[in-house]
Amino acid sequence: MTVSRILAFDTSGPQCAVSLRVGDRVVATRCEEMRKGQAERLMPMIAEMLSDEGAVLEEFDAIGVG
Repeated sequence: MTVSRILAFDTSGPQCAVSLRVGDRVVATRCEEMRKGQAERLMPMIAEMLSDEGAVLEEFDAIGVG
């Protein structure tokens, strides 16, 4: 059985949030409250989380966007 790996993020509200899911477990999550600047913060936040978790984008099967 293959375990799916999902990178998810949400910038639709007053925050920038990123999470990593493997199978049915959320293995990492980050959320920063902010009124503006989500677009500028998103990619650095994803890069930091992937680095901290020892992961690379190519490992993921899907991207979830909110």
